Amino acid sequence: MEARTDQDADVRTHVHDKNIEQVVIDLPPAIKRLQQLMLAVMKPTLTRLHAMKLLPFRDPSRLSFQVLHAHAAAAAEKLAAGQGAVGGGAGQRMQSIAGQVRGDFGLLMAL
Repeated sequence: MEARTDQDADVRTHVHDKNIEQVVIDLPPAIKRLQQLMLAVMKPTLTRLHAMKLLPFRDPSRLSFQVLHAHAAAAAEKLAAGQGAVGGGAGQRMQSIAGQVRGDFGLLMAL
């Protein structure tokens, strides 16, 4: 699979001038309420990941799929490194924590 943008050299010659107008609208009250409910669902998970130093912020407005994906990958590397250094029952505890962290990032990315 290959993605192309209007900035690619072989595409640029076929793209004409664009006039993009940004229109900002107020969200209807029902959508604003849904947004508040989703943020309330996200808050405990963000707080937990922030407390574990796996996210640099707790503010849900700073989230994007790309940011979550990058931090999830970094967290997986940190946890994998920690699992290799811990043995016995502590290793099982790390696996449990790793599972929770994967679930937390998965939940946030799904929302």
